Amino acid sequence: IATFYYANAPLSYDPIGDVKEQLLAAFGDGNMPETGYQRQWWNASKDSKTYHHLDVSLHYIDKLFKSEGPFDGVLGFAQGASLGGILCGLQPFGNVSFNFAILISGFASRADCHEQLMQPNSIKNVSSLHIYGVNDVLINNDRTLKLAAAFENPLIVSHPGGHFTPNTWPNKTIKQFLLEQQTYLSNKKDVTNHDDITLQFQSLNTFEEKLEATILFHQKQLSNLPATERKQKKISAIPIGLSKSIDQLNIENIIDNIDNYLLDDIMLLIWCQRTTFHNIEPKIDDDKNTIPLFFRYLILLYLKKPNEILSLYFNIIPKYGSWGDLKTLYLSVCQMENEFPTEKILMENLKAACVKILGDQLKHDHRIVLNQPDESANEQEEQMSIKNQEWISNCAKEAPRIGNSRYNQSTIMAKEIAKYIQPIINITDKSEKQLNADKGYSYQSYKRLISTVCHVLEKASPTFIDEQVRLRTRRDRAFRYTKEQREQLLNAPPSNYITNPEPEPVVPCSLEELQPLLEHLILNKPGPTDDNQSIVFSRGTIMTGGRLDLCKQVVGPKGIQPLLNAMKNSSVVNRLLLGNNIVGLPGAQAISDYIHLNTNSNINTWYIAGNNFDSECISLICDALATDTNVKALWLKRNPILATGVVHIARMLTTNHYLQTLDLLNTGLLDEGCEILFNSLKSNHTLKHLYIDTNGLTVKSGQNMRLYFEQHDNQLESLYLSCNALGDAGTCEIAAGLKHDKHLKRLGLASNCIGFDGARALADALINHPSLEQLNLGYMKATILLGGLDNVIGDEGAEEISRLIRSNKCIRSVDLTFNGISQRGLMKLRDALKENRILTTLKVLQFGQVHNEITKEEINTMIEQNKIEWGKQVLTHDSNNTLSLTRTECLQKGQQLNDEINFPKHVMEIISYYRTH
Repeated sequence: IATFYYANAPLSYDPIGDVKEQLLAAFGDGNMPETGYQRQWWNASKDSKTYHHLDVSLHYIDKLFKSEGPFDGVLGFAQGASLGGILCGLQPFGNVSFNFAILISGFASRADCHEQLMQPNSIKNVSSLHIYGVNDVLINNDRTLKLAAAFENPLIVSHPGGHFTPNTWPNKTIKQFLLEQQTYLSNKKDVTNHDDITLQFQSLNTFEEKLEATILFHQKQLSNLPATERKQKKISAIPIGLSKSIDQLNIENIIDNIDNYLLDDIMLLIWCQRTTFHNIEPKIDDDKNTIPLFFRYLILLYLKKPNEILSLYFNIIPKYGSWGDLKTLYLSVCQMENEFPTEKILMENLKAACVKILGDQLKHDHRIVLNQPDESANEQEEQMSIKNQEWISNCAKEAPRIGNSRYNQSTIMAKEIAKYIQPIINITDKSEKQLNADKGYSYQSYKRLISTVCHVLEKASPTFIDEQVRLRTRRDRAFRYTKEQREQLLNAPPSNYITNPEPEPVVPCSLEELQPLLEHLILNKPGPTDDNQSIVFSRGTIMTGGRLDLCKQVVGPKGIQPLLNAMKNSSVVNRLLLGNNIVGLPGAQAISDYIHLNTNSNINTWYIAGNNFDSECISLICDALATDTNVKALWLKRNPILATGVVHIARMLTTNHYLQTLDLLNTGLLDEGCEILFNSLKSNHTLKHLYIDTNGLTVKSGQNMRLYFEQHDNQLESLYLSCNALGDAGTCEIAAGLKHDKHLKRLGLASNCIGFDGARALADALINHPSLEQLNLGYMKATILLGGLDNVIGDEGAEEISRLIRSNKCIRSVDLTFNGISQRGLMKLRDALKENRILTTLKVLQFGQVHNEITKEEINTMIEQNKIEWGKQVLTHDSNNTLSLTRTECLQKGQQLNDEINFPKHVMEIISYYRTH
């Protein structure tokens, strides 16, 4: 019925805006998932009023129609169908012209520049078939129908499936539509008679117009052949627009006796010797290395009329042939040089012209690649980019390569192009060694250029995408496993990262590097006035709020005591950030002495994560904190404390009545340590924030936490349990305990392999919770490294969380990142949000799921309105003058309040210069 050609969108998918921020939050800057294998025709602005870089795609389509067309029609799905609608409205433009369109699950363009194109009945003279699934929740039926309404006399057909259900497409209808188009096109008046075509194109004036007419007629002849015969059967091109009848069998004789007024005619006859257009002219398959007639005749004509050929006809070779033809022409010149020994200068000039045009195009394409559309640019940056982007040519793919054989003509040409792009200057003043070095640099630069441009070209090919989809290694995602498989993984022993926590590998600095900071502290110099003016030393930074930031500066065992001695003199520093400094036992002893002996110390926050503190080290620090009334925050993550060390922490908590924040993330607690810890909390009423993420906790720890909450005496405000192995069973235990709680404000359960059962239990437990403000069921960035599993609440779980959102009057923030929630689940959350005036954060980014942008916009709009209402309530309470409050002021206040929920004060107090730069 039809031959299909597959066009692959030239733009790689690069997340922007909220999606990019959520990916960064989930994976971290250095561990972002690969998205480049996904393609798109444009990247819509936040309000979908601008389709960024659509011009690049239109340029690509125009080139495709030119090289592979003409095409009778287009078929598109989703965004591709929307593009098909845009093309229908724009055509004919450039080389793009077709007769019909099959648009499946498409939608009308929302871009401002297409507003007139999408008006009812505005697209005429294009037969169109529009198909939608009645259960398509990703692209609503009304959006597909709106696109159809833009066409005159559209054929609209539905099927019972959803968005990604090609098995339910009306294939018989599609087949019948194609047959009808085939009949219609066959009945159109075929222009096959040479005299008729000549009469039709009598108005042709320029050589290019005549060549384009010749190519178009040739393509129409080929299109009448069955698809299976087009490759095998050769049809000679018929010249259109000759000024007089010429004997085409004796071209060499005509060239020998050429008159200037016949140049166009002879050149047209030479082009008709080709077997293909807009592609590389193939070599003749014989043992004699015969030069194709197109190149032989072109060289012969050049030798007769060199100036005219170079100035009038040379640049059109890649336009109507290919860039690879210039390489073939160069090699053909090399073959014919012995045939014309007296024309050596002309031959060299022709080779130089080939080198120049290839070199110029490669430089041009490389510049485009280096300034490829920046999908991470914000809206203002996009609007400032007024220069139209264009798609690169195939020049790099078809240009000659530098091989190992120095006498190979293709290698010689490649080296000449390399030296043209990267000229070697002052040749006469350089030694042979210097000259060879410059040449080597030029050749390497050429190879890198070719590789860079080809890499972009390859990513735009359908075969590349197919291969990437087949080969790409899927990250371990819990929702790809069965429930039984997930249970097996949850019951498996924890990874070594969990049982034996280690700091990042680092090397201690020298005392000399610490000296500028130490001198500043000893002299009690003032600190900065704002974060933008932090005082940065060769090692360490003093920030506002009294933060001395030495994270990852590695003072080491020898540097810790000099540092603490200097700190005694400073009235500025009250928070020490000493993460990943591997100070070990000497450091633990020094910190213990500092806390114990300096009863009037200013230091209220010790961030001493990643310092190789084991049970012995922790015992020293805990002894000093037993009755301390200065330290309110102790951050110990990534220290090998283990269950044996928790014994000392538990003992300290029974006597310390001042500590408010305790961080034990990734400290090897396991269930045994968790039990010891929560038993101690029964006699501690001052600890507010507890971090026990990434500790291999299972259902047994869930049971211990349930028992703790059932005592009705919880004073914790924050409990962070992410990246453990709680699963549904452990989560249900915790949920049962939370029914007895009245104080918890933040609950972190990201990456715990929680499914529908866990989500339902949490919804039941929290639906009337009086204080909870933040619920994190999302994804922790170290999940994969630590052998953890995503949460998998899915659409059913999303419905349970929707129930929670509808009824709870306290929760401000819900994170559901990477939970296998599809468009159906997202719609449930959206509908619940319509009944909620409290929620100001809802994170719904999903791995491997496509969501309707309109649904996401609706959610964002409602979230923003809730922020405005919250801000207005607070500002109204604080001020009697409510009439002057603007929407912007209310939104700013609401955003500030929302940030305080997601980034509470005890977290902001340890923000590090080195962990965020």
